[in-house]
Amino acid sequence: YPGNYEFAPEDRLSDLLLLGGGVLALTDSATAHLLRLSDQTPVPVNLPQVLSRNPEYNLALQPGDKLHISGQTQWVYVTGAVYFPGPYAITPGLRLKTVLLQAQPTAQASLVQAALVRRISKAQQSQKEIEDMRLATDRSITEEALMALDTERMIGRLPLDFIALIEHQDNNQNLLLQDGDQIHIPQLVSSVQVYGAVLNPANLPYNANFTVKDYVQQAGGFSRQARNKEIVIVQGSTGNAIGGALSQHLAPGDAIYVPIKRALPKDRYQVISETISLATTVASLILTILVIRRN
Repeated sequence: YPGNYEFAPEDRLSDLLLLGGGVLALTDSATAHLLRLSDQTPVPVNLPQVLSRNPEYNLALQPGDKLHISGQTQWVYVTGAVYFPGPYAITPGLRLKTVLLQAQPTAQASLVQAALVRRISKAQQSQKEIEDMRLATDRSITEEALMALDTERMIGRLPLDFIALIEHQDNNQNLLLQDGDQIHIPQLVSSVQVYGAVLNPANLPYNANFTVKDYVQQAGGFSRQARNKEIVIVQGSTGNAIGGALSQHLAPGDAIYVPIKRALPKDRYQVISETISLATTVASLILTILVIRRN
């Protein structure tokens, strides 16, 4: 159980290891260092001798000491509004809910906006770069919404519902954790973002009674270029982009994207321009003929 523990006089290294639940696996590759707050100089620690409580190696602790143990252990990392942030060792069968209960989200934590981000391989990263290049020239409205809302495009973010996991006991959300997983529990952001083709894009205070229409009106209403029948909602809980309706209610942390009308391609502009020019020429010619006949 990595974490911070209260200092008590006469505590020794073995006491700290006991509070931390012990070493997961004492292998030949395991090493440990004690970092003193007074001089920040790492002090090598002989783990087998400390665990056997050999007084020569079982050093007395000082306030602010940090004990770092490295080895072949795999870790998951918890950050944000929790009482016990930091690395958690992965044991066989360790699942998301277990770590959340150990980390203990604070009263200010927002499970609606929590995220599990999984490390991706180089091949997956390369695939994403190729996909981003494609999106630059050929993207759907939902892809356009996600690209415009950069904070929602977490690489490796899994679409999980933390509320369903904790409050509704939905085991489909209770994933097995992998080495390098990052769990982030942010402070509650009681707002809804409105962006895209509105007059005053903004983060607006969340109101449980408001619909998409109300938030858009608070943001100044639709601009002339708005495609107001193709609204997209970016969910704060999962980062997914879904179709939205004016009558739809939202959750804190959600975002509303109003697409902008796409300009006509250049060749279509040319066709329209040439058609208008031709029509004008024909009209002028007809007018000239009529004048000649009258004369």
